[in-house]
Amino acid sequence: MKPLRGSATKGGGAVLLDSLKILRLARMLKLFNVFMRADLAWTESDTFQAFIMGVIAVSSLMMGFQTDYPDLSIWYFWEQTVLFIFAFELAARAKQAGILAFLCSPTDRVWNYFDSFIVGSGVTDLWLLPTIKMVKSMLGMTVKGHGSSITQFLGVLRILRLFRILRLLRLIKSIPPLFNLLQGITHAMAGMMWVGVLAIVVLYAFGLLTVALLRDGLVENA
Repeated sequence: MKPLRGSATKGGGAVLLDSLKILRLARMLKLFNVFMRADLAWTESDTFQAFIMGVIAVSSLMMGFQTDYPDLSIWYFWEQTVLFIFAFELAARAKQAGILAFLCSPTDRVWNYFDSFIVGSGVTDLWLLPTIKMVKSMLGMTVKGHGSSITQFLGVLRILRLFRILRLLRLIKSIPPLFNLLQGITHAMAGMMWVGVLAIVVLYAFGLLTVALLRDGLVENA
């Protein structure tokens, strides 16, 4: 009888733990409801935008330290914190502008798509996949080890998260001298492109003319 009581106690503890996990998921849904009802106009202020730019700069700097010291345990908490900030900022922008205006903005559409891609890859890797694994464990489903395809997929997601360093380009837009310099370089590159096109046309025309003259014998082939 004692082993049966021990098994029952162990089973009750597992059920209690699963119940607490379910309550944690319910709390997340409650937080989502609070977020949708909250007034997030303050996220459009210059102070909050400066804070986001600072997070982008510090995050990019920390990526260099993370490359040199990849085994530090602090990086897990750092990644979670940065992802939460970026996800909140992206969700706040989408809520304030409206989903349709956020996706079809004529001025910030490219940045919105890029930010959504970066944040989405991080959410999938750090939040969504671990949540699916936890739910499977709660339902009593067997959680198998990562296969080769899943491992490659996770590797791709981690590499895609590195592209958040490109968000530094948003800093350039916030600094007028750097932004004007970037515009000047862009216009100069456009001019160089047309110079290349002109050179190709001229060389092609003279090439055809030379071939025709040599073929018809108007110019002796040395």
